[in-house]
Amino acid sequence: MSNSDNSLSSRHDTFNTPEDIIFNLVQKATNLSPISRKKIVKGYDNEVYEIETKEGNTSIIRIKHFGESSMKQEEWVINQYKNAGVPVPEVYKVGTFQVNDKEYEYMIQKKVVGQPLGEIKKQLTPEQLDEIYESAGKALRKLHSVKVDGFYKRHESGIWDFTEWYKLANSDVVDRGKESSFLIQSGFTEEELKQMIKYLEIYRDEFTCKQPVLCHGDYLEEHIFIDNNLNIIAIIDFGMYRGDHPIHDFARLYMDARFINMDKFRKGYGDNEMFHDRFEKRLLLHMLGNQMGHVAHYAREDIKPEVKYTAERLRETYEKLNGMAT
Repeated sequence: MSNSDNSLSSRHDTFNTPEDIIFNLVQKATNLSPISRKKIVKGYDNEVYEIETKEGNTSIIRIKHFGESSMKQEEWVINQYKNAGVPVPEVYKVGTFQVNDKEYEYMIQKKVVGQPLGEIKKQLTPEQLDEIYESAGKALRKLHSVKVDGFYKRHESGIWDFTEWYKLANSDVVDRGKESSFLIQSGFTEEELKQMIKYLEIYRDEFTCKQPVLCHGDYLEEHIFIDNNLNIIAIIDFGMYRGDHPIHDFARLYMDARFINMDKFRKGYGDNEMFHDRFEKRLLLHMLGNQMGHVAHYAREDIKPEVKYTAERLRETYEKLNGMAT
């Protein structure tokens, strides 16, 4: 088991909602009778179980422990995408419960039939993968068809954190500057940080976004479900959603950059004005701000394997920007 897997497993060992509470929540939401649960150890923010019922139905319950987005807002995102024709999971119930005077938010969904692309890709031919990546690009274009009224996170009142691109970009400049101590302890020098902040100021001042769209925020292979005919049947996990320029989801894909054939992906997505407006520069600048935030977050949470990996990727982006500037 890798250090990263150990860290994730240790984190999930602290998530222990009693079985009777979970079964009661599922029974009330579905009118079915739970008989077993299986813990799913994935992601850092939610306690997740697969619930089998006497009637043969399988549900997924996600209990929020960390993260910025509320389950209620995630439900709103799912409904927006459902209305746009995006295949999304069926939500049975979103609510709260208490354990030892502490309140937790939960979401119960119908289990998606199919498998995550990330789990089956090794069984596929290069041609099959190319076809799926092209379909994934088309699906992302549909996700981005949902226009929103603001940037970053939406609140239950319907108000977004930022109404203008400049204000969002400037907040990155300010926030990343405040996180300098975490970035320095992750291996970066003060001089490098000054240059990174300068790049974020360039991003703020040279680019804009007049019409934000609803971005998935974590559009990766493990969140794309495939059926036996290699069709995309569901997109899942919208906890990292945000209102932003469409490049946000492309930056997340390039940041991950493990396997995806981006040429096929972009072919499926189709032509867009962002590809004609200094796309590579904007992509790197957007990645830089996000990666700086990720490194600082993992350093603050003391998740050492993730700090190492994200810091290495941040340095790659930083050096590419330096090369572009020369």
